[in-house]
Amino acid sequence: MSSVPVTELRSWNAQLTLDPLDPGDPAEQRYVPLRESGHAAVDEMMATIELAVDTTTQLLSGPSGAGKTTELRRLRSDLDKHGYRAVLFDVTRYVNESSPVDITEFLIALALGAHDALGGSEEAGQEGFGRRLRTLLSRLSIDLNIGGISAKASRDGVELGAFGAATVEVDLQRELKSSEPFVAELRRKLAYHVGTLYEEVAAFLRELVSGDESAGLVLIADGLEKLRGTTENDISVQESIEGLFVNHASKLKFASHHMIYTVPTYLQFTAPGALPYDARVLPVPVPHVRPRRDNGAESVQKTVEELREVVRRRIPTDQIFAGADDLDLLIQASGGHLRDLFTLLRQLVNLILRRSLPLPVAPEHIDEAIRYIAHDFSTITLEQERFLRSVAEGDGTVRPAADEIQLMARLLQSHMLLGHLNGQDWYEVHPLARRSLGIE
Repeated sequence: MSSVPVTELRSWNAQLTLDPLDPGDPAEQRYVPLRESGHAAVDEMMATIELAVDTTTQLLSGPSGAGKTTELRRLRSDLDKHGYRAVLFDVTRYVNESSPVDITEFLIALALGAHDALGGSEEAGQEGFGRRLRTLLSRLSIDLNIGGISAKASRDGVELGAFGAATVEVDLQRELKSSEPFVAELRRKLAYHVGTLYEEVAAFLRELVSGDESAGLVLIADGLEKLRGTTENDISVQESIEGLFVNHASKLKFASHHMIYTVPTYLQFTAPGALPYDARVLPVPVPHVRPRRDNGAESVQKTVEELREVVRRRIPTDQIFAGADDLDLLIQASGGHLRDLFTLLRQLVNLILRRSLPLPVAPEHIDEAIRYIAHDFSTITLEQERFLRSVAEGDGTVRPAADEIQLMARLLQSHMLLGHLNGQDWYEVHPLARRSLGIE
């Protein structure tokens, strides 16, 4: 066994959590405000909200593990301190991550998510959206027919009845997320009533916030960047998200409150004029730990120092590493991506236990941890390899063709490709992907 007690190693492993932090929690000491992260983007969102006369609608984009949710939680706390009421919910609790999404179920998902996030309750006189949907369907004389079973929305969900049998209640949230026939039937029956559905959702949200004495409500719908489909339908999912935010932009805005949506990275490549919101799609960049060809090493050093501090606040780096240079090996291997950095560190902790390694760890064991995680970057298709090599050979500027946008989005989501922002947007191939491809 390792010379370090298992209880201590377990504590280190727990501190290297991949879960988002809540910077607004006074007990949270691990948060570091990185210069190159979503910190600047959410500060811009905060300023846009405070300067606005009317409600605003804003979009935030970035790959998973880049710190979006952590920064949005900080924004929530900052807004609360300035007199606003800000709530956040994960939209993927209400829609299917692997299927195209339509404005119909998305509006219903917003209503359900807002009700849950705001703590609406029938005891307080606030009906759930299930009951309201039932009333709307009745008013429109709409019956849902799913596989020979008639369905109608009940006060809390959906009642299904067959052949005169007693009704069986089905959870509306669950059906939206997991029942393709139910969602398809909703779309079909409400296709010509989207405007009416929007008005119903807007009225429902307005009632949820009525009587609120704050400076304004900010509803944050997180998780949309997870809607990327499968290898078989990713193009149709991409097209559905673009259609949602381009064709139905007016129905994603509400007069009663500010809205913030996290969106997939490929929306950054949509023509700016096609996205009529209160700002461009604000990117959450990955801190850069390699200089761009036309950029000096000074900014890189500042970023590395910040990432050292990120690690120091979680585990005893002076005990684990012989010097800062050894920790920098992992920082450089991560490409600056926080989730990858923590994954590398967790692998090193695993090695310390399995190999009974004395501390500080030797460079060869650091390299072993890097090699182990690098294996995850070794499965690359020919199409991906061609795209990554073209990026590696360029100056960091990437202008994908229309048929390359989804490919680029997948590479950003899987961290094979890293998006940076220091002065302007630029991209590089992840160091571990470079290693797999033999790119110097």
